[in-house]
Amino acid sequence: MKKKLISALLCTSMAASLFVGCGGAASEGGVDPDAAADETAEESAESEVVTNTFGDPNGTHLEMWTFVELHGQHYGVMAEEWNKEHPDNTIEITCTTYPYGDMHTKLLTALEAGTGAPDICDVEVGQFPNVVEGLDQWLVPLNDYAKDYLDTMVPARMETYQGEDGNYYGAPYHVGATVMYYGKITKLLVMNTLQL
Repeated sequence: MKKKLISALLCTSMAASLFVGCGGAASEGGVDPDAAADETAEESAESEVVTNTFGDPNGTHLEMWTFVELHGQHYGVMAEEWNKEHPDNTIEITCTTYPYGDMHTKLLTALEAGTGAPDICDVEVGQFPNVVEGLDQWLVPLNDYAKDYLDTMVPARMETYQGEDGNYYGAPYHVGATVMYYGKITKLLVMNTLQL
């Protein structure tokens, strides 16, 4: 029992030290001017709205909103793939990237107003419950489209996109990655702790 307690305390203190180590260096005035300039540049970049159009201009036009420009570019690549496989039913997709908070607020406002929402929206998983609340008003069940892919999907991720009625109203297109690692020093600390 004592070993487990010490091990837990050691792991907690190591985790806490990692968070402390993430802070920026401060100057005598308390603010690192380089860090402040970097933060301002990041906020400015995040506040920009970027619009890209992909696909066949003569195809069916779709509007998509996202909060990550790379996600929009991914959909652009997928539109090109669709058009290669379906030359008689091509699409054109306009992907607009908004800042995270702005996009989610704009989406909910459009859904509640009943006008102005995009055809496809890249909703962050933590924001999806806000969207699915209106399933009886603005969402279309995707069960028929999802059924052929369910056996290849992570069940817990798909359940995230279910409404209270059991229907799917969205689907993940990536699971994300979590990496756990430790170096030789951490390994030695853990091994020494276990020997106590």
